[in-house]
Amino acid sequence: MPAPALEQAIGYSFTGPEILEEALTHPSALASERSRGRHTRKPAQRGYERLEFLGDRLLALIDEMEGPPRDPKTALQEWAQARALALPTYELIGTSGPDHALRFTVEARVAGHDGAKATASSKRSAEAKAAELLLEILGAEASRG
Repeated sequence: MPAPALEQAIGYSFTGPEILEEALTHPSALASERSRGRHTRKPAQRGYERLEFLGDRLLALIDEMEGPPRDPKTALQEWAQARALALPTYELIGTSGPDHALRFTVEARVAGHDGAKATASSKRSAEAKAAELLLEILGAEASRG
């Protein structure tokens, strides 16, 4: 696809269309054009192998991952919903420390189970830590009985 057609299709104009062409053209394509007698520019001596390696590595990652990363609060919510329980609750138990460096203690709870407390420098972090700890406790409970 020529650069102007691509720009029109995506609604963006590139400042250096020749760099775009270079980025989207594999050197082997240029070599085959030259072998057919067509005049093409000489391929740039950039590290295509490095880019190819990076692309291959990224593709190998998205396969190693079972799904998108989940934060502990989402995982705890999914755990509760899978068991037809009410959504987890988070209660601010207390704060400590000077005003410029407050520490928040939060308790995460799921109906029918003991809660878990965690402390962090923000409410959000304390909630996430408490959810993670509660998931560990719930996992241990499940393995015992």
